[in-house]
Amino acid sequence: SLGSIKVLYHNNGNADMSFSIRGKSDLLFLDETGRVGIGTTAPSEKLEVNGNVLATNVTVPSDRRLKRDIEPISNALRIATRLQGVSYKWRTDENPDRGFDDGRHLGFIAQDAAAVLPEAVNAADDGMYSMSYDEVIPVLLEAIKEQQTMIEAQTERIAALEARIRP
Repeated sequence: SLGSIKVLYHNNGNADMSFSIRGKSDLLFLDETGRVGIGTTAPSEKLEVNGNVLATNVTVPSDRRLKRDIEPISNALRIATRLQGVSYKWRTDENPDRGFDDGRHLGFIAQDAAAVLPEAVNAADDGMYSMSYDEVIPVLLEAIKEQQTMIEAQTERIAALEARIRP
């Protein structure tokens, strides 16, 4: 009476599993491809959570031994200045199953960012776009470094010009 596990078989013999507790159905969903949905029965990624996620730490593999074709980011300032940050609210009324809140958020529009930084944008099987915001961070860091180089060159030039006009 506290909960249930439903196994749904498809025509191809594969099974999806849905976990329910106290009358709340489909709280956790596992499909035959190994995709897990929390708050959704149609996960588009290995793990999809419809709602907020709280974690004490999230890490992403970054070891050199896992990477190939490593190249420095060039023209980072140009990329960063072409990205358009926006303030927005979710369309909660049109997407009640996604677990969106009513608050104001900051971010990018994935379709717009794809033209500037396609590496940070993903299109799911259902046609919805998503962004990997952590992929934007290295571009911003390199853009700051480019600006710092410009600032230092301008500082030196200003000092040289000031030295020329001083008696």
